[in-house]
Amino acid sequence: MYNLNSRYKLSEAIFFVIVILFLNFSILHVLTSNRTTSKIKIVTEEKEFPLIEFGGCARSKVQVEENKVLDWVTCAKRKHEVLSVNLLSSGKWEEENGLSILGALQNYPKSVYLDIGSNIGPFVVMVAALGHRVVAVEPMIENLAYIRKSLQLQDLLDSVTLINNAASDEPIKLYPYTPLDSNDAAVIMINSEEALHKPKSEIGPPVNSVKLEEILSLVPENIPVVIKVDVEGSECKVLTKYLNSTNKKHFIPYIIVEWNWIEMNLEGLCPNINYLLKGFEKSGYLPYSNGSLQKAKILSFDKRKDWVDVVWIHKSAIIS
Repeated sequence: MYNLNSRYKLSEAIFFVIVILFLNFSILHVLTSNRTTSKIKIVTEEKEFPLIEFGGCARSKVQVEENKVLDWVTCAKRKHEVLSVNLLSSGKWEEENGLSILGALQNYPKSVYLDIGSNIGPFVVMVAALGHRVVAVEPMIENLAYIRKSLQLQDLLDSVTLINNAASDEPIKLYPYTPLDSNDAAVIMINSEEALHKPKSEIGPPVNSVKLEEILSLVPENIPVVIKVDVEGSECKVLTKYLNSTNKKHFIPYIIVEWNWIEMNLEGLCPNINYLLKGFEKSGYLPYSNGSLQKAKILSFDKRKDWVDVVWIHKSAIIS
């Protein structure tokens, strides 16, 4: 004889299973809604760039050989912010890093320069003027518009690939957080949850992130790559997984890194700095002072908290 109570109990069990499945799906959706399908966004057409206001274009010069002076022009912002003010007043920006980059590229004349966190591109334009191929990665499309204008003025557009993405260790939507109105260069990329706790006026529209190995895939594997990473504390996310991986397809003789924000664990972006350091060691790199590579000195790990900008040089790289 069929038991009516058994029928009700079965219905209750099915109901609770459905509820549990729904809750699990909802939680999974919340956890993954910030993820994206990783895709490199290369921008080339004029219509892809916003209109920009120029504060002027700065001419820079540096001696690269005994009888050769390299000169180039970088267009700056009208807004009163650190990078543009320095360029327009002196034609200079982070000279020691510039010397490191030039020395690295001269040691490897056929190398490609990868600039992660290009801002308005003082090094991008410099390297293009030197005659090298450049890949510039920058989350702020406005900054890429300034780079494009600088390149246009010098007929260098064909030398540079402009990528409008953030760089990280996973494909995710990241939000530009600019806490200092006087320094547009200090853009910190944070996730959607972190953005909710910041002033809305300091948060920009989201951009998709890409991983270092995806960016490197744009360069033929037989060509050396010189990398500069300046992404306000996100250097850990850009480099750590890659350095600790075993499947590296490119020779990267030099990685020039802004170090101070990493050491401070800015916005919690580098919670495991020792794993990053292990990656550099595992991959065969030693830390050197920035500036002329001929005068570079190995840095002491005991004084790591004093590091500002570091040139990580591979054990098999040319140092001259």
